[in-house]
Amino acid sequence: GIRHGEFAAIERKDVDLPFVTIRRNISRQGQVSLPKTKSGVRTIRLPKKALIAITEQLSSHDLERVWLNRSGRPYKNSMIFTREKWKKQTAGLDRLTPYATRHSFCSWVVQSGENLMKVANHMGHASIEMIIKRYAHFIPKKDDRWTLDDPA
Repeated sequence: GIRHGEFAAIERKDVDLPFVTIRRNISRQGQVSLPKTKSGVRTIRLPKKALIAITEQLSSHDLERVWLNRSGRPYKNSMIFTREKWKKQTAGLDRLTPYATRHSFCSWVVQSGENLMKVANHMGHASIEMIIKRYAHFIPKKDDRWTLDDPA
């Protein structure tokens, strides 16, 4: 649910596991600003796999920014994936973009029956309006529920 620019801008002081506070965004041009979220800041709880990844990343270096590029330097902009690299990783599927992972995540969480306000907050929306507009067809019609940490 984190946008690419928000991901690239996470700093150590934003991490209080199992939570991460999204405080800033880096644009494609490298400008740092508040996130797109109307409130500007949001705190999200990380699923288990994300906790493992961020813990490993934090222990791998002492820089302020959490995520580093292949050269071991903080990202300078939101372009954390190049289209060429992404195509190689997605078997050349032209219509799939890196941003599609955000939509997939939201679809799965909504389908799992998670509270829509909780989903909206995690995604950086001020209300459930956008969630309902885009993802209403994923809202479960019965009590079948699963969680991201245990999809079984």
